[in-house]
Amino acid sequence: MDYKEILSKISDILGEELDRYLSGDKEPYMYKLMRDEQFGDVDEHQVSRKRLVYALQFGLREIGEPLREQIVRELFEQEVISREKNSFQGIGSSMEMLTDMIQPYRRPEDNALLERAKDANFDCFCGLMKDGGYGYPKDIYEYNLEAGIYMAGEMQLREQVCALVDIFKAGRLDTSGYEKLRHFAEFTQRPDDRETAVLGYYDCVFKSPASGKIMEMRGLTAAKHMILLLCDMNDAANAEELLYKHTDVLLSANGRAFYECAIKIMQTDSSRKKKIWRYVKKNSKLKAKDGTFYPICYTDYKKCAELAGDKIAVLAISALEKKEQ
Repeated sequence: MDYKEILSKISDILGEELDRYLSGDKEPYMYKLMRDEQFGDVDEHQVSRKRLVYALQFGLREIGEPLREQIVRELFEQEVISREKNSFQGIGSSMEMLTDMIQPYRRPEDNALLERAKDANFDCFCGLMKDGGYGYPKDIYEYNLEAGIYMAGEMQLREQVCALVDIFKAGRLDTSGYEKLRHFAEFTQRPDDRETAVLGYYDCVFKSPASGKIMEMRGLTAAKHMILLLCDMNDAANAEELLYKHTDVLLSANGRAFYECAIKIMQTDSSRKKKIWRYVKKNSKLKAKDGTFYPICYTDYKKCAELAGDKIAVLAISALEKKEQ
């Protein structure tokens, strides 16, 4: 199947969302607070509104004026509220597209609303362009395969995402391709996609004769995700071996990946806690000695100490944390 056939199915779904809104059933697209244990305050209707915004962007229905202006303004105001209230900040594609859409209708009194959008959260303050200029495609078929995957993924169209990713996987994957597949696996939620991506990326990176800063960062990413995958497969033994094998790589950059992997192994297999903790302490002392035990690692180091039941170490790192505040 050609990927554009799947884009056509996505277009049909988005058109149905727009039909629903135009029929007067607007409630599913208005901001609605929902409390999430992991992400805090979120907008329950953010995804459905995003689908509606994409439908407008692609012009999937003939909508005359002043109705279109009314819709754009209503959705823009709802998106501003969402950006203001969501615990996870960000700008998001909906806000960017709506900022472009509202430009032809701008009046002097709109400046306050656009300023409010700019001040909605830290990310908007830093990055939102009040005068627009994002230039999202106005035709869904302008999206290539990879862009289509990201678009379908953010709209949580899982069936279509999986179909698009299957087409992507059918191609020949290199280091970059496996890295993309790992991100796509977050959309598909298929364990096989993640496993293929992590194993393929690890193999490509550590068999490559290339060197330099880019390869060092790729090595860190490859080692970290391989260890986390092994832990999720309840293979703490091999994860531990890789922690030892790739210690130098994991401690490069700011060093945090090393502690994240140690925590995961300790949580996966409690019988390994003491051994891993001794190894963590030894390497942390070496990092402290050469001045590269950075504050960003303190919280994860403390978590390791807590898992190992080392109360003295917990107190010591807590004192360091307070000193940094």
